[in-house]
This record gives sequence, C-alpha cells and structure tokens, in this order.
Amino acid sequence: QHYLLDDFETDSLYAGEDAYGIGLGFVTWGDSAALVKAEIQQIAAGDPLAMPLQTGENRVLAVKGDIPEWGGVTHNFEGPTGDVWASMDWSTWLGVTFRVYGSNTGSELLFEIQENRNPGSMVNDVEVWSYSFRDNFSGWKQVFVPWDKFHRKEIGNGAPRDGRTLTEVHGWAFGVVSPSPESVTYYLDDVALYGEIAGLGRVD
Repeated sequence: QHYLLDDFETDSLYAGEDAYGIGLGFVTWGDSAALVKAEIQQIAAGDPLAMPLQTGENRVLAVKGDIPEWGGVTHNFEGPTGDVWASMDWSTWLGVTFRVYGSNTGSELLFEIQENRNPGSMVNDVEVWSYSFRDNFSGWKQVFVPWDKFHRKEIGNGAPRDGRTLTEVHGWAFGVVSPSPESVTYYLDDVALYGEIAGLGRVD
C-alpha cells in the first residue's frame, strides 16, 4: 500500500510563510554560493525524460542550479489555509519511496525527513533525519527507504533529541552534496509512504 504525498501534477509549486516568517511549501536552500531553483516541469510521452510506459503528459519536480557544495529543496507542509506549518503522523508506515532521475555523476544525493519541533516553537527547529545515496544510475529509478536507514543530522538549529517517533513530520527534503558537475538538474516524482502497518490508522 502507498500514501501519495506529492505527485507534482500542478502548474506551480506553493510557497508561503507562517505567522513567524518560516517558509512553507517548497523552499530551496544551499551553500553560500549556491543558486537553487525548484519548479514543475511538464514531460510529454516519448520525451527522453518520460517515465517507462508513460502515456500522455506527466509533471515532475525539477531541482536545478549551480551548487558548488550542497543544495536542494524542502517541502514544509502547509496547512489547509497555507499559513500554518502542519505536520503528519507517519508512524503507521514502514518507509518512504520516491522516483528520481539519475545522471550517473557519482554525486551524493540526500532524502531527508523534517520531524518534530520543540513545544510552542516559533522558529525552524525541526529534527532532521537524513538518508544518502549515490547518483550511480541513469534514468528513472524508484527508491524505497525504510525508517531505520535514516540517521539523525545535527544542523545546529536547537532541534529536540527525543528519537525518531514519526508522529509529527513537518516535511521532506531532497538535495545534492558536492555535485559533479556543479551545475546540476535532478528530477523527482511520486513521493509517497509505503507499507502501512496492519491494524493502525492511515495518515490524515
């Protein structure tokens, strides 16, 4: 079973802020020299970027830019009104899956979870859990990452240290570290949870 989080079948990516100025929706980031852009790209059937067996058009997330050291994009979950940083309970699932288009550069790629914050927080103090893998393939690949493959990443933001509970997940992120070449474009699609645990509830 799967629970689809983002399939990017929209014309544009949402971007906003909560009452404390924290970016919501799709937020790009990177080292001091990085210029990162995230946008929806429409792919026609028969295009070199088309999915295997694709018919009709498909939209994907394109993450591109000049990234000397590190950079990427985070989806901070926006609430229904678009101005509240929302969270989801992922604890009833076995892991996360996504499709990524590789270029066989050998660069290190990251997929990360932005988990719980301190009570009453007014700053971005999410606890980050990170999974890294190599761009050692060409074309589309579906990646499955069970929760135990994620490791805590200290970024100096005052995040809690209470373990990976997955009951308050505030977002996910995709990025690249020390890319080769430095000017990169990666494509992402169908970010989802997989393997619902029997007898437990679904994500709301």
